[in-house]
Amino acid sequence: MHVVATNLGGVAICLSSDPAVEALLASAAIPAAFPSVRIGEHYLIDGGVGCNTPILNAADLGATRIIVLLIVLPTGFACALHEPPKGAITRALHAITLLIAHQMVRDLRELGGKVDVFTVPNLCPPNVSPYDFSRADQLIETGR
Repeated sequence: MHVVATNLGGVAICLSSDPAVEALLASAAIPAAFPSVRIGEHYLIDGGVGCNTPILNAADLGATRIIVLLIVLPTGFACALHEPPKGAITRALHAITLLIAHQMVRDLRELGGKVDVFTVPNLCPPNVSPYDFSRADQLIETGR
């Protein structure tokens, strides 16, 4: 098993030989919700911070075919907003979503034909923020 966590410098760390429980706790240590986990000399946080969809890690480990079941891009990337999100938290979450979505696009380009990567279909162009729970019915219907 290989698990990705992020060190405090923002670098994705692939954990392959550490105890599984600690590795999983580190990989799921969402900042502001859970504390970092110390493994060896590293304090580690959520793997998604440094590498939300670790397809490059999988390719480095020898994968020739990768099936991505859940990524932010198709499930929550508001790519057709007509105005900025309202409120500081919503703007911050939107910015984080953009960073994650474009990280995946960059990684797919880097793999360019070296590995077969299959992803779920993109819901773009949603014109609603995935953090706007007043529009949950619309988002659920779009997903369906």
